[in-house]
Amino acid sequence: MRRSVHIGFSLLTVLVLLVATAGTSSAHQDGMHILKIKAAKGGKPHGTNNLFSHGGAIEQTAKVYIVYWGSDWGANTAARSYIEGFFNGVGGSSWANSTTQYCQGVPSGTVQCGTTGLHPTNPMNELSGGVWNETTWCAWHSSSGNMSYSYMPYQPDAGAACGMNFVNPGNSGYFDGFSIVGGHEYAETITDPYPNSGWLDGRGAENSDKCAWISSGQGAAANISLGGNNYAVQSLWSNAFNGGSGGCVLSY
Repeated sequence: MRRSVHIGFSLLTVLVLLVATAGTSSAHQDGMHILKIKAAKGGKPHGTNNLFSHGGAIEQTAKVYIVYWGSDWGANTAARSYIEGFFNGVGGSSWANSTTQYCQGVPSGTVQCGTTGLHPTNPMNELSGGVWNETTWCAWHSSSGNMSYSYMPYQPDAGAACGMNFVNPGNSGYFDGFSIVGGHEYAETITDPYPNSGWLDGRGAENSDKCAWISSGQGAAANISLGGNNYAVQSLWSNAFNGGSGGCVLSY
């Protein structure tokens, strides 16, 4: 997203998601996309115009690396278990499968890839990459060289502004923000790994941006089941939905 929003995060409590690039990548434009905090009244789909290729790369075979930075993570085993469970199970899910409709190797301006181009594969067990222990937004994603990565502070510090209890009430929704925000950045890192060169709409919104913080109606955030556990997620933009007009979906 284009504009940062400042909230009181501790810089000593940070999670960084690194999505490794498989093989060589095409030239890309460096940039950053930020997930803004949730508005008080929730959100709705950001426009009806579809994403289109900007001529850049997608992430074909994602491998997730998690870096925990700061002392709070060591003591909070429940948060780590929730985060690692989500990213260990999200690969291969129908929720993440909506990213497979996008591709690289097609002309700029392409809206529907069909079977042409190189597509994300939505593999299972993406967290096999590893986990390590090692502000001012919910999260953001960017890239360095051939490495795509996301930066996500400790979400409960921001409370409802970054997704706490957005889907689930009480204690069951305490970690909602981790999977809503983490999933947001994960999906964008697959379809626009080198920000602003992959799949965006005419206003610069990525597939997760267009469906952020929807609380009711089509595309409302909800739980998905991964590995026998529920995780709160937002919907993702699908160009194929609604006869090609596009829309926010939780499954594809």
